[in-house]
Amino acid sequence: MPCESCCPAIQPYIRSPQRPGHSLVFTEGKGAQRAPSDQEQKNWENLKISATKSCTGNIKKMKDKIGAEICPGIGLTKVCCPLPLLWKGEPHETDEKITGSLSALLCAALLVGILPSQAASYEIKSDVDSVTTGGLTYDYWSCLYPDSSRTFRASAWTANADVEKMSPNTVGAQGVLYSETQNKPLATSTTFYNGSGDTFASSTTSSKTTSDVVYATGTVYVRNGSKYNSYSTPDTDTYGGSRAAAATQALAAETLEPDGSYPVTAAGESYGSYLLTNLVGEMPDLVAALGVNGTEGYVKAEDFLPSANTPEEAAEYRETVLEMARNGQEGWLVPMYDLEGNVVDQYQIVISEEYFRVIENERDGIAYAVNENGETYGDFAFRSRLGYLPDLVAVNATNGASGYYRVSDLEIPKTPEEVPAYLEKWQGGRMIPVYESDGVTVVGEYEIVGTPTP
Repeated sequence: MPCESCCPAIQPYIRSPQRPGHSLVFTEGKGAQRAPSDQEQKNWENLKISATKSCTGNIKKMKDKIGAEICPGIGLTKVCCPLPLLWKGEPHETDEKITGSLSALLCAALLVGILPSQAASYEIKSDVDSVTTGGLTYDYWSCLYPDSSRTFRASAWTANADVEKMSPNTVGAQGVLYSETQNKPLATSTTFYNGSGDTFASSTTSSKTTSDVVYATGTVYVRNGSKYNSYSTPDTDTYGGSRAAAATQALAAETLEPDGSYPVTAAGESYGSYLLTNLVGEMPDLVAALGVNGTEGYVKAEDFLPSANTPEEAAEYRETVLEMARNGQEGWLVPMYDLEGNVVDQYQIVISEEYFRVIENERDGIAYAVNENGETYGDFAFRSRLGYLPDLVAVNATNGASGYYRVSDLEIPKTPEEVPAYLEKWQGGRMIPVYESDGVTVVGEYEIVGTPTP
């Protein structure tokens, strides 16, 4: 059955992403937020609404096709809002297995994948660019998080466009919080590389309090054989405004040479703004920045965007930063220079929030097990902490036996265009096998409920 019975309880509210220790809030429109009522909190827990991949434009198409059937009250905004998913049947706690039946309509909604939530009352998202490497397509974008009217964070994201799980260190991301007022970066995060089974990577800066007009940008890295290709993520709009291409062109006209190249120091090093990387085709050797003491200067490119050149270096980099985070270190300082090569200040590189989430998951024992066939298995509830579903999801079969259904048996569509055919095929419902953790031994069946006729 469709979800008409639950929609009046939810209304047009969308859950705001949370950080550990932060309270649940609801957002209405672009900035207004409030705490949920007791009834809304209960509805929330009972209906098990889960965040999925942030809007990239395709979600609107999907909503046009199936969104009204999922929940007529769902609304879309320009920011990185999640599409709610509604569980049918009895509620289950996060440490229990899924019971009852799963709606095929809900499975269709899963097509946009699952990304972990970021913390903000709302998120301002850039356009999404894509690149195809080795036959696989990756999307990448930026997000600005206004934690308050004067406190901000920035992140860069890259994700497998087909929501396929990736081997470790396939992609990396690095966020930069930028001041439009000063045309200088205010905060830079470390590069975060994806872990095993991830479908994405993101990296978020620390919070920065400023009266400047700010926006988010960043760099992502996509593995291409034995090396990485880097791509600058699109800029977000500024907080409370918009960012026009004319601003970048004006900066280029002011700072670049007549032939469109960066100026060069007496020592032969190019210098300029990180923002002009796409326009020039490469980063300058010295990146204009603001030091921890407010001094203007330049940071060497390899210090400003610390990253790896090979997958082996990426694995070592990831483990090194994780160890620093485990030891309580929040980042490190790199020297800033003037154009004569004199050290004039320091610039801080902060360890991204994502590394601390990995540590929290390690501490709390949040991880999927792996069977002899290399398949991951575990609780559906872990997907909000790990960012992806296991290959085998824990359920109770219709005969009461405990086991796991294989996610691939759901035949979840990967694009909005595949949804109508999917819904038609599964209209009458279906039973899928439930296995032991080996993914081979069948112990029962699990019911996929049919969808209503359009």
